Amino acid sequence: MPELDINKQSFSKLIEDYILIHKDVDYIDAILIVCEKHEVDPRDCKRLLNKSIVEKIEVEAMNLNMIQGGNPSYTLPI
Repeated sequence: MPELDINKQSFSKLIEDYILIHKDVDYIDAILIVCEKHEVDPRDCKRLLNKSIVEKIEVEAMNLNMIQGGNPSYTLPI
């Protein structure tokens, strides 16, 4: 079901809605699934993600040691 008029707000809502329904899916996978479902090139989705989702992806990536920054679970709360 491709959408013709997709923007940052609608795309981010699609991601959040998908996560709510499929609780076992992480944000990285949810983005790829939504991109495929709505015929959005994953390379173009960066401009469609809000700050909250970008931060959640960064935390997931750090937990999986995909990016530097250490494991956030080892940091002290501020």
